[in-house]
Amino acid sequence: MLSITVKGNAHKVNHFLYELSQLMELKLIPEEVEVTDAEEREVTCDVQHQPASKLSVVRLQDRSGCEIAIPMLDLVCAELEDGKYVLTGRCYDLFS
Repeated sequence: MLSITVKGNAHKVNHFLYELSQLMELKLIPEEVEVTDAEEREVTCDVQHQPASKLSVVRLQDRSGCEIAIPMLDLVCAELEDGKYVLTGRCYDLFS
């Protein structure tokens, strides 16, 4: 867990913390709020970094039972109809 302190103009501090809270990978836990005057604010927050796993492995199996594993980044899977899927994402070849 990380801890950050943001100090400055109250409007800018609020805006900055709002933008941080919109990131899906971060969870803000405000601990201490100090208001020095009407325009200044100091906030200390604990930050939990919760990265989403961007790597997924698609496994395809043919009729003979052989399996192919394809690592993909940012995989999105949509079912068109029963048993028919569309997979999209990015794959890369480390050695190319």
